[in-house]
Amino acid sequence: MTRERDEQEPGTHTRLDLEALKAAGDVEIIRPGTPEAAAELHAMRVQLHRHDRALVARDGPEPMTSVRLLRQAAIAAEARPGTIGHALARYREDRGWTRADLADWLGVTTTTLAAMALEPVPRPEALSADENPCEQLGERFDADAGRLAEALG
Repeated sequence: MTRERDEQEPGTHTRLDLEALKAAGDVEIIRPGTPEAAAELHAMRVQLHRHDRALVARDGPEPMTSVRLLRQAAIAAEARPGTIGHALARYREDRGWTRADLADWLGVTTTTLAAMALEPVPRPEALSADENPCEQLGERFDADAGRLAEALG
């Protein structure tokens, strides 16, 4: 056994383990920020939407769908300093906007706004000189990066 494997946390894999699993067709490795990751995220959203529709059809209009759960988590994030939701809530409240107004202004859906709200506000000291967190967030969530920068100011 290699020293790396001896010091490895139980239940984790080395890069070589993952590459072997990928070569065997047992796992798929997708790097964040790539077109493949965006396609995978879209596929998951479609799958969740179908599942949610099936829950509503089976149980009626009151089941806890993933969208409702996400929106409830986003509302809770608005009260937690250090989250995007907290910063955006202050901006939204200062303007007298609804969440839908803010989402429209950023160019996203209210569901995407809710997902964004759960993210931590990037710490400037954790970024390299060429990293722009608002551009990265805008790209990840397909939001207007300039307006996001203004709102997170």
